[in-house]
Amino acid sequence: MRSIAECQYADGAIGSAWGTGASLLWDYNAWWVIAMHDYYWHTGDREFLLEMKPYLCRATDWMTERSGENGLIRVPPNPLGVWMVVLDNTSGEDPFLNELYLRALQASREACAVAGDVEGVRRYESQTAKTVSYTHLRAHETVLDL
Repeated sequence: MRSIAECQYADGAIGSAWGTGASLLWDYNAWWVIAMHDYYWHTGDREFLLEMKPYLCRATDWMTERSGENGLIRVPPNPLGVWMVVLDNTSGEDPFLNELYLRALQASREACAVAGDVEGVRRYESQTAKTVSYTHLRAHETVLDL
């Protein structure tokens, strides 16, 4: 977990060990935040969670900066047309990515609560409320542009 945090870009995205300019998978950011949350809840290692909290929050904030007015992340068209075969020609409000994003928001809120960061708790609660209403409305829709 720590080695992944060390690969975090200045803007908060979690990249790969290959460094800046390497491919960036948006869901990877969410999964890392979720994994940090789950690690804490399974081990109770509060000290490690507090050490990782700034990285965790920056990764979640990176995703939030890419969300729209409705709280959902809209995946832009892939400029390269290669890499992940399934996603090469898709863009739009991916329901799977947005469910992961929602879980990352909730995980960040809980990390802030453990740290006593009241402002962080409020910020993530607000974004969660906005995102959850649209995520659940769209759960049964196909919103990707194929």
